[in-house]
Amino acid sequence: MSLTTKSQRQIRKRLQKRVENTFDLDLLDYKKRAAPLKYKSKILGLAVAAGVYGVGFGLAYFGWKAGITEYDVFAKVVWIFMIPASV
Repeated sequence: MSLTTKSQRQIRKRLQKRVENTFDLDLLDYKKRAAPLKYKSKILGLAVAAGVYGVGFGLAYFGWKAGITEYDVFAKVVWIFMIPASV
């Protein structure tokens, strides 16, 4: 009399059946869940980038108009803030 173990295939089938019965697999469908949020995230990213660029430009412009910084520094700061905001 020998002890027999279940084959790997049977174990996988039982595990898959248990997962299907335990979890709601529709919640794990990434494409279906992410599709409605795709455009919202793009708009949010654009708004954040515009905000970052606006703050950097505003501070540099204020410094330039107040005479604290020169025009070259103003141009460099605006360019430096434009790169991360556009990326």
